[in-house]
Amino acid sequence: MKNLKSLLLAAVAALTLGATAASAEGQSFVGIGAGSVDMAEQSGLEYDLVLGGRYFFSEDALSDGIMLGLKTTIGMADLDNVTDKIYVLDADLEAGYRYKQVTVYGFGTIMSNSTDTYQAYGFGGGAGIEYQPWEHVAFTAEYKSVSMEDEAGVEYDYDVAKAYITYKY
Repeated sequence: MKNLKSLLLAAVAALTLGATAASAEGQSFVGIGAGSVDMAEQSGLEYDLVLGGRYFFSEDALSDGIMLGLKTTIGMADLDNVTDKIYVLDADLEAGYRYKQVTVYGFGTIMSNSTDTYQAYGFGGGAGIEYQPWEHVAFTAEYKSVSMEDEAGVEYDYDVAKAYITYKY
């Protein structure tokens, strides 16, 4: 099961990169973000690099319409009372709707958390809202909840509320 989850995460991340490069009729984006994370009764902060692509079923990427997207996040979580940093890699499949400058969306996600001595995988989902006041800049807030399982079979929830600023191209 661990190999299947690793393969799925790698495939979705590769598709995200491909969608980013090929989204001529949509938008590609890269950004940075931070958020509050709760993991197995620990809390702290997560810092992220995010990249992805979105396709809008409308006249152009700035018109109203249905949105489909892929997004990959590479991050690091710094939890209180935990000495090791937790490295986070996740991939999201998004679906939503854009109205004027606001896009509201939901997503399914696959995630990997790891340190030097620990690794866990999980599936989950969440929702987000994005405001794009200018052609190339957007602000995003989202919430994600993932049911994780580590190598020893221990299960826990990884919940994170994040905010991003992204550059669209």
